[in-house]
Amino acid sequence: NLARVEQDLGEYAEAKRLLVEAIRIGKRHYAEDHPTLATRYSNLARVEANRGDLLVAKRLLTRAMDIDERRLPSGHPWMALDYFYMAEVQQKLSDTATAVKFLKKALTIQIEKLPPDHPHLLRTRNLLDELTGN
Repeated sequence: NLARVEQDLGEYAEAKRLLVEAIRIGKRHYAEDHPTLATRYSNLARVEANRGDLLVAKRLLTRAMDIDERRLPSGHPWMALDYFYMAEVQQKLSDTATAVKFLKKALTIQIEKLPPDHPHLLRTRNLLDELTGN
């Protein structure tokens, strides 16, 4: 999506504008707890984290996780992404113990649902190893 392109280009203000608009439109078409809105909250959280607003990112990720935990089947791969992104935010907030907790939750899902050479699984293992000194 265009917001992702803007984010990748470092145009965080524009990415945020696009994602806020996507959430506004999504709220008109989806229930408040629809997984599509959770994805949009998660995407906006990543932009906010890149902008340095970690507390806003944490709040948005918590909202996304709450929706996904209620609406998606247990162990859904999207949950692993939520957990990974929350771990990144917790790491940046210097809460290593909480980051490790979320990484372990993500890893549990990824080991079950993804092939062993999947980039998300490798990324989670690498960050977990970095934080635990392995």
